[in-house]
Amino acid sequence: MPSKRTTKSNDSAVAEQILADQEKKKKEKEKKFLAAAKKRIDTEVAAAADDFNSSLSAVNDTFNNFVQQYAQCEDEIRLLWTRVEAEQKKMLHLAQARHALNVQADHDRQEGQIAGLAKMSEACKETQSLIELIDPSAA
Repeated sequence: MPSKRTTKSNDSAVAEQILADQEKKKKEKEKKFLAAAKKRIDTEVAAAADDFNSSLSAVNDTFNNFVQQYAQCEDEIRLLWTRVEAEQKKMLHLAQARHALNVQADHDRQEGQIAGLAKMSEACKETQSLIELIDPSAA
């Protein structure tokens, strides 16, 4: 029969071996858990990064479309203001021409009125002369 010491020693060695094996299995399980957790986290981070990048791309596309449409609207507004300016210049020339015609027409009217008044004055004088010729007492 083996001695108690040898048995205790063997039992102790077996117990240490079992504890070491359990510790090794525990570390392996932790390592597997950490590896699985890392893989899951990496997958989630990659998915979040993809979502972020697609959102960023959508925002950039929307902003670029906005800038393009804004520039197009500004170009159209500038074109309209250019047309307004051209029409104002035409209107200014027409107004100046019309004013010149009105000034000339006013001048012609004044000359005509003066000529008419001069003729009327002359006609009155002739009529008065005729009356005096017919009736010298009317003078």
